[in-house]
Amino acid sequence: RKAAELAQFKSGYAVTLIVLGHRSVGEPMLEASHKQMLETFGSKDPRTRQAEARLAELRSTGAIVKTR
Repeated sequence: RKAAELAQFKSGYAVTLIVLGHRSVGEPMLEASHKQMLETFGSKDPRTRQAEARLAELRSTGAIVKTR
């Protein structure tokens, strides 16, 4: 349970860092939290899918606009 909560926190914190312009710190954290969510929740869980969508958006546009 704690691992799941930590993964969710890291994902949100990573997005905040990226939105504030700290992509070099936020992107690896978002990648790690996505991996942890995959292992904890599975690929079909909405939390995992949201982290995956954020990574895809970051990689394709260089930014994250949708924070929810």
